[in-house]
Amino acid sequence: MTTHEATDLGATLRIANNKPAKRASSLRPFDRDHLFISIYESCKHRPSAVSDAAALVQTVLAELRPKLQDGIVQRDELVTTTKTILQRFDTAAATMYQAYHPLSA
Repeated sequence: MTTHEATDLGATLRIANNKPAKRASSLRPFDRDHLFISIYESCKHRPSAVSDAAALVQTVLAELRPKLQDGIVQRDELVTTTKTILQRFDTAAATMYQAYHPLSA
């Protein structure tokens, strides 16, 4: 049996709700499971939705790493990155994701 280790990004990565906000009250811990579920829900129409979502989470995180500033990622950056990756993978999944994760006004 093989085990896979992953960094607990919730301890180091924070999501900012609004563009200039870096106040502690406007930050929330990153939740990898939340990202997985949102991608999985968007890919449910695919027979391999679970494995697709797992791989897509890794791709999103790899794409976000260079964009982090002091361990903070803007919510809209996370949403845009995820949607772009889904768009390249499956247009229907990207459309579903965008419907449930609109950008901030």
